[in-house]
Amino acid sequence: MIDSLGFGLAGLSAHEQKISTVAHNVANVNTEGFKKDRVTIHSNEFGQPGADTSGVNTPGYTVQGPDAEVEISNVDVAEETVDLTLGKTGLIANLKVIKSTVDTLDSILDIMA
Repeated sequence: MIDSLGFGLAGLSAHEQKISTVAHNVANVNTEGFKKDRVTIHSNEFGQPGADTSGVNTPGYTVQGPDAEVEISNVDVAEETVDLTLGKTGLIANLKVIKSTVDTLDSILDIMA
């Protein structure tokens, strides 16, 4: 029972990392030469969710600057929007796991009291 609480908290942490990374990427969408980060959510050795952040080194878009072409970031706002939606959905799902666990524990305590 308590394990599900740990799984929910680990999931919250992983999806929070995903949302923070999306925010960082979007904040730097117009920064010259910025390379976006990507978060991969996986299971750790205990089966709990975890997250790894890695850089994406694909070339960014080029625009004409005052003197020459300049490479701006490789951030695609549409892709970041999808990742933000996935992060939000993951947060909601893990909050429901935690709420369900707390409700079950409350019921058990009511029965025992």
